[in-house]
Amino acid sequence: METLITPKKDKKKENTLSPEVLKKINAYWRAANYLSVGQFYLHQNPLLHESLQLENLKKMMLRHWGSRPGQNFLYAHLNRIINKYDLHIIHISGPGYGGRELVANTYLEGTYSEIHQDIIQDEAELTSHDSSTNVLINMYKKIIEKNV
Repeated sequence: METLITPKKDKKKENTLSPEVLKKINAYWRAANYLSVGQFYLHQNPLLHESLQLENLKKMMLRHWGSRPGQNFLYAHLNRIINKYDLHIIHISGPGYGGRELVANTYLEGTYSEIHQDIIQDEAELTSHDSSTNVLINMYKKIIEKNV
C-alpha cells in the first residue's frame, strides 16, 4: 500500500556546508585576513619564518584592521557560491577599505597574477620589498598606476 505522506526533507541539513568545505573556507578566510592585515602592518618577514620582531613592523601605520575580516568573509563565500552555481556576479568593493582586500583575495586565488604577470605567487615575491613597503603594497600601487 502506498503512503500518501511524503517524508519531509530536513531543509536545514540540506543547506548546511560539509565540515570539509567549512574547513577550506575557514583556511582561505584566515589566509586572506593575514594578507590583508600584512599590507598595513608588516615591513618584512611576512611568512613569519622567524619570530615577529618590532623591526618587522612598519614605522607608521595609517589604517586599522576594521572591516577586513567581514569583507574577506564575504569574498570567500561569494567565491563558493559563484563556483557552486556557476553564477555571473561582479563584486564591487573599495577603493578605500575594500581595495586591500581585493588585492589580497585575488592574489591568494591566483587571478591577480593572471592579469599582472610580473607578480608571481611565490615566497620570493611575497618577501620582496622596497623601503617601507612590501609586495602587496607594490601590487596595489601598480594597479593604481595602470588605471589612473
